[in-house]
Amino acid sequence: MRGRRSSDQPPVRVERSRGTAGGPNRSTARYATAAIAILRREVAVPDTPTLRTFRTGANLRAMNIDWLPMVEKALFGRQCEIARREADWAINIAGGGSIALPVPWRIVTGGLIAFADEDDGQQFGLPAPVDGAATANELIGSRSIIGISVDSQTSDLALHFEDGIRLDAFNNSSGYEGWQISLLPENGGMSVVALGGGGVAIY
Repeated sequence: MRGRRSSDQPPVRVERSRGTAGGPNRSTARYATAAIAILRREVAVPDTPTLRTFRTGANLRAMNIDWLPMVEKALFGRQCEIARREADWAINIAGGGSIALPVPWRIVTGGLIAFADEDDGQQFGLPAPVDGAATANELIGSRSIIGISVDSQTSDLALHFEDGIRLDAFNNSSGYEGWQISLLPENGGMSVVALGGGGVAIY
């Protein structure tokens, strides 16, 4: 049975190209079919740029949902320890929970960059290479977390500590996921993941 052609779609003329002398003619119908498919394709443009689609099972939230105060409440007043892992870094929160840092990060104190993850293992003319974990933990010391902020466009993360010390984590990819905050069940049982390109996913 032949399908009906849409009234707003003009008929497509299929021509046959002339082959070389003595050679067979080659139909261009397959090219016309591909052209029709492209013309009929509809592209959906989201109204809200902060909403992003990701793997099934995750709960998509916009950046303006009140997840941030919940995380800040869970982390407020807690001390932490920074550890170097095989492929990334981790901020282990006292009392449970952690923040994975597979992205560039730094510690700012006194208005200057006191340490960045790229400094780990560098000599810098010192007697010994920089021990990143030891340096970061010495800078933060026993200071507690007093605030947390996330950029509404890029999802860059900032942890604010006592005495004006700040730890910045940069969401540095348009495709790969960035930092991840994991809270224990007694603190909300929430995981917040920075998405590539900006935005967050909450599990």
